[in-house]
Amino acid sequence: MSRAAGAGGRGRAAAVRVAAVALVCAGLVSCGGGGGGGRGSQPLTAEALRTADALEARGVLERFLHALAVGDYALAAADFSGDLKPLRDLIPAVAPDDDAELLEKYCTQQRGACLPARVTGGRVLAGRGFEFDVELLEGGQPVATGDPLLPQSRRTRFAFRVQRIGIRYYVLDLPPRRG
Repeated sequence: MSRAAGAGGRGRAAAVRVAAVALVCAGLVSCGGGGGGGRGSQPLTAEALRTADALEARGVLERFLHALAVGDYALAAADFSGDLKPLRDLIPAVAPDDDAELLEKYCTQQRGACLPARVTGGRVLAGRGFEFDVELLEGGQPVATGDPLLPQSRRTRFAFRVQRIGIRYYVLDLPPRRG
């Protein structure tokens, strides 16, 4: 390939990147650098929250949280793909392939905050996922969880990551433990 063709190819690639950024800035995500969220995340706009991917990811998270709250641990396990090793270390008596029982023991015996929940916002993560802000509820009111001996650690809003793995979305985070 000649230098001219290579330079033209780089120019076209740069134009495609600029066009892609313009589409993103047109309303899929906030283009500002502000907003909470971790490295490589952008706050979701109201319009972006209505996109098919965001709705699908949010639906999986809501189904997962509802399943935990009502005791449908098999459904919750099917929607979860996060790291269960810390739970397996905490609850070693559960069979290694029984994620549903592990979630049940976490919620019923290990003070997992498996409560009704409300999604209050979210961000697009770099890669193939979202991070949603969730309030855990008791009697319709947000519940503060965290270490009771460290009042500054108590929060009412928690981040849950949801990522596309293969053809569908999975939740990567568990509810916190109740303080």
